[in-house]
Formats: sequence, C-alpha cells, structure tokens
Amino acid sequence: MLSAGTPMITGGDEYLRSIQCNNNPYNLDSIANWLNFDWSADQQNFNTFAKRMIEFRKNHPSLRPANFYQGIDTNSNYMEQLVWFQPDGNVASGQYFNDANNHAIAYRIDSSEFNEQTSAIYVAYNGWSGNVNFTLPWPMVQVKTGIE
Repeated sequence: MLSAGTPMITGGDEYLRSIQCNNNPYNLDSIANWLNFDWSADQQNFNTFAKRMIEFRKNHPSLRPANFYQGIDTNSNYMEQLVWFQPDGNVASGQYFNDANNHAIAYRIDSSEFNEQTSAIYVAYNGWSGNVNFTLPWPMVQVKTGIE
C-alpha cells in the first residue's frame, strides 16, 4: 500500500491467509486455496490494519503518482520528490544499496509536491530479524506526522 505502483494483493492477504508456500494453488481444491472467514484475533487485527492502510493510500495522492518520482526539488522547499535513507538518517548511497548485509531502508516523499496538506511521508522498512532504530532525516525531525 506504500509503493507508487499498483498494490499486488490477492484474496485473503487482507487477513493473513497463507497458501502454504504454494505460489500456484489456483488448480487445487484444498485448504491451501480456500478462504476461511473464521479469523483469529491476529487475523482480525491485521484486517483492521489492512483497511487503515488502504484508507491511508486513498488519502495521499503522493503514494499514487501519475509519473515516476523525481530526485529533484520542483517546488523550492529544499526537499526532493523522493529520497532514500539509511536507518541512521543519512542519504543511502550506491554502496549502501549494494551491501547485502543491509536489510533496512527508508524513503521520504515530498507530498507537498503532489498538492497534499501533509508536507512529507516517511516510510521505513525493516527486513531484518531484529529491531532497527530509524533516525528521521532533515527536515522530518521538524514535521509532526499526525500518526499515532
């Protein structure tokens, strides 16, 4: 829901349905392909999260750009349309991207360039098995997110 492209989801993703590692279960008449609406508490919680993420995406046109993001500032506010960051808040370099030991990345979209009331959206991804602390980059440290 936070990428610029079309969200790629399938029936059941919104409540943590698993297809048991079968990437092609369409031809199976088995539990691997059935939808079960008797959800656990975790599935209920994830369904609520999924609904809120869909609403968040709908409310932020900068997450649905008509063209590719540009790495330049087009509205003179000192923020590029899109910038990638390391967890420490520094701009991610080619060296950071090419290091297979790095499993965390963040990006900031200058949503003001897309006529939004919010000035920026910051998204952090942790693909590591442990906790990763992210430091907000400039000027995010001065911006209130409104997200609780």
